[in-house]
Amino acid sequence: MLDELGKINLSDPVTDYIPWLSFRYKNTDYDMSKLTIANLLYHTSGLINHSHIKLILMSGSGNMIEKNVRAISGAELDFEPSSKCDTVRPIIISSPI
Repeated sequence: MLDELGKINLSDPVTDYIPWLSFRYKNTDYDMSKLTIANLLYHTSGLINHSHIKLILMSGSGNMIEKNVRAISGAELDFEPSSKCDTVRPIIISSPI
């Protein structure tokens, strides 16, 4: 819906909306210009539940969405974004726009 309203473009890099977000792939900083909003929504981001759930904060106060995104920022991706799809138990990062 936000895509249809022109408020977000699914092909935009995630860092257009969350500029401080970073990940690693194969022990190297990942080129975040390649990670898109669509990757996060379609479970092709490289973030998968069994590897990254331990980083998620289960309780707290304040902006928990931002706190959780910050908690996984810098994490190692399990696969290169767009290379495959993980739909078993995906993690989706969302941020208010």
